[in-house]
Amino acid sequence: MRLRGTKVSGSSLLTILGVVCFATVMVAAVLVTSGALDFGTTTVSNGSLSLSKTSSPANNIIGNPADYAFSANVGQQLTSASLTIYINKTGILPGDLQSTEVDWNGAGQSSVTMNQNGANSLMGTFSVGTVNSGSYTCIIELYYKNPGSYDVKVMMSGTA
Repeated sequence: MRLRGTKVSGSSLLTILGVVCFATVMVAAVLVTSGALDFGTTTVSNGSLSLSKTSSPANNIIGNPADYAFSANVGQQLTSASLTIYINKTGILPGDLQSTEVDWNGAGQSSVTMNQNGANSLMGTFSVGTVNSGSYTCIIELYYKNPGSYDVKVMMSGTA
């Protein structure tokens, strides 16, 4: 037999045919012996973190401590956790506060420096560090130097 002017023997054709058949059987065997596994649905969340107000003063007298208490329910471990405290009042200045103290989960008071955060807001950050899942208590204690209506907010954040 001739293929493009070259003589090809019958045994060469049988060899080529054998190789093609062998490759086809191998591909078929792989397809026949494959299987699938369904792991089902996995729900992934970023963990829950909720803050709940425990108490806050409706009014206060200059120079007396105003305690703002809350609980933090942490659903999964957080690293580099921190509390950011915001105090808002029209025309507020850092001098309107005598001091800001934080007591995280009964560990004792730590001072927080409050800085200007726009014309009507002060902001300070308290580093908590690593927090395991669980429930924690916190008290933010403020000493006001000037009268007025102050709006206090806190935000907790961290890396899950």
